[in-house]
Amino acid sequence: MSRRLDAFCITSRLRLQDSIKLDNAYITIHKLMDADPVKLWNLIHSKGSNIRLVSTDHYKLKQLISKVAPELIAVNDVKRELRKSKMKLSKAISCGTIGTDKSSYKRLN
Repeated sequence: MSRRLDAFCITSRLRLQDSIKLDNAYITIHKLMDADPVKLWNLIHSKGSNIRLVSTDHYKLKQLISKVAPELIAVNDVKRELRKSKMKLSKAISCGTIGTDKSSYKRLN
């Protein structure tokens, strides 16, 4: 992954003009988004990936994927909701609010 070296770069997230190393060659995010958006989506959403886009560029990619392969977005949404519910449960366990009126989880089996 290539980072910008100028003084105005304050984020580790990539923009369209930034490049990543793919198959021993550097390619810009914009070219990869135009050529193969599914490959870029899979690179971003694979486990252990350190490739992240700024929100506007991720929105553009999501719009492209919704036209090409909408099932990828559905799978990602399911994984996201599962992760959010696990985080909510672990917070309720650590705070000790399970079984009270403040928690949406009433008991653990």
